[in-house]
Amino acid sequence: SPGVVMAAGQGLVSWTLPATLVEPTCFHAAACNPSKQAPAIMAELIALAPFGVAARDAVGCFPLHKAAGVGGPSGAELARVVAEAYPEAARSRERMRGALPLHIAAENEDADPGLMVPLLEAYPGAARLGMHPPATRVVTATEFSDAEGAQHPPLTVVPVGGEVIEVRVPPGGGAVLLPPSSAGAKVTISMAECDGQSVCGTLQVVCA
Repeated sequence: SPGVVMAAGQGLVSWTLPATLVEPTCFHAAACNPSKQAPAIMAELIALAPFGVAARDAVGCFPLHKAAGVGGPSGAELARVVAEAYPEAARSRERMRGALPLHIAAENEDADPGLMVPLLEAYPGAARLGMHPPATRVVTATEFSDAEGAQHPPLTVVPVGGEVIEVRVPPGGGAVLLPPSSAGAKVTISMAECDGQSVCGTLQVVCA
């Protein structure tokens, strides 16, 4: 049957969770502080131990995720301090709902309008992304040039119900094959975010 063609690009992102998660640190605690002194406290912590903003807690939150939930002008400044120290966190999803820091900020009823600015500056593409559950498996699509030959058929992916698969796509495009047994499974196949030319292309999902 005809396949479903999807285009990979900056608006489509997938992810994996790190192997090691830690209990909330002092950075996570400081990122939840709604006081006017919170940005200065965080800046001092970062100056003393800059690696602390790169720690994820047991549910996959960086301090930036916590700062995105703080309201008022101090919350916006707090998010700016954290985002400037570790902007990579703006691209990361916590594992409960698959929320980026921008999603958390958008839900923040007490948010200052300025809260969105440092988050979007750190990761502009977040504005186009929804919340998704974390990926449970990573596969690499068969390149189109190989998939067209008899010796290299498309990679066959046998999903489990509810599984989220990260498919890495070669620059020239790639293909994966879903067998009939996966017809009833609730599966999301998302494509890895473009990183230079390494994973950007077109993915064709072929239903056998």
